Amino acid sequence: MSDIRQSLHLEYLLLALITSAFAVLLGSAIALPLLELRLKLPSQDLVYLGVITAVTVSTVSLGMGARYLLRRLKLKPALLLRDPV
Repeated sequence: MSDIRQSLHLEYLLLALITSAFAVLLGSAIALPLLELRLKLPSQDLVYLGVITAVTVSTVSLGMGARYLLRRLKLKPALLLRDPV
């Protein structure tokens, strides 16, 4: 069971990193030109804030999904099949 748990944690960690990288790249491509050209604000320090926010949100949401899945894996399959959820 620990091999399954480790592989799930690794899978969700990789998903969080890939999702965060995509969110930071796309968000920066949209937000930085708007800050510089339209709002005339400096945007050098805001990239770090975007990275921290994207990594935190991705890790928390995918971590909650992994916890739910691991909790369901502890149950016996017959109990899940009888449950009329």
